[in-house]
Amino acid sequence: NRRTLVARRRARRAARRREENIENENGESFTGINLFRGTVNFLRDSLQLHLVEATLVEDVEVGEVVEAEAIGLIERKWKMFASAAGALVLALLASSISVFYDSQNGKESELLVKVTPTLSPTFDPRPRLEKVQERGHVLCGMSAETIESGEGQYLDLCRSIAAVVVGDPDGFVGVPVTFTNRWQHLLDGSVDLVVLGDTYTIEREMREKSTGSGFTFSTPYNYDGMAYVGNQTLVRCAEEYRRYGECSSLKICAEGSTTHHDFLKRAFPSVYFTIGSSLEELKEMLFNNTCNVVASEKTFVRSNAPLYD
Repeated sequence: NRRTLVARRRARRAARRREENIENENGESFTGINLFRGTVNFLRDSLQLHLVEATLVEDVEVGEVVEAEAIGLIERKWKMFASAAGALVLALLASSISVFYDSQNGKESELLVKVTPTLSPTFDPRPRLEKVQERGHVLCGMSAETIESGEGQYLDLCRSIAAVVVGDPDGFVGVPVTFTNRWQHLLDGSVDLVVLGDTYTIEREMREKSTGSGFTFSTPYNYDGMAYVGNQTLVRCAEEYRRYGECSSLKICAEGSTTHHDFLKRAFPSVYFTIGSSLEELKEMLFNNTCNVVASEKTFVRSNAPLYD
């Protein structure tokens, strides 16, 4: 500590003054700057220093003395300056964005003032039943084949609904839809109902995947199931989920956006099935060897005897 250093300097000076005059008991004089222990003890007692140990101090050669260079303020405080500069840049950027946003809002406001007001919205929030009764007829979504034939259970269902809703069994219009677009037609109001033999599932009632909306189903009026029709050997392969050996050429056709399609996606790799847009197209695909097995409702399979040939 500092007091020890001061004591040592004083001891050196005292030693130099006594160097030529002090002799020990044998008459030998001390040379150099070796310190006599008595001097150190005297200084320790007089200065009341608490030295743990006193040792002789040897002359040490002092090396080259280099003057330290002064460090500037920026070098010592560079982190603080960097932080301040970063904060300033961010503040300027935020200000620029704010000015740009305000200018854009100003332009949009000018455009809104110049644009002629639009007509009232076309969306009608009234219940569907009320709108149908005001219109005077029901829009029934069904297959184009059913509409062209003019007969069948789906047409009879539409007649029954029209008789109850508008009081006229002929008060309906058939709108052609497919399994691919029927949900979208229901959602945008192009049809009031779909009579296409759709399978009821909880998923479709809560959130149909292609539209993200849920739809209301009637009480089931027909209980059916999926069946395969086509080449006898390959039909057996499809039923047993075999795809090797004699089954390696299996190719199944099904209508898109149906429960049959969903089942095939879970049961077979995509290379083993292909998708059609209607029942008629499935027939053509089977006849022209695009596929060798058709997956459809049992009702469809049984009502199309030529498919078995």
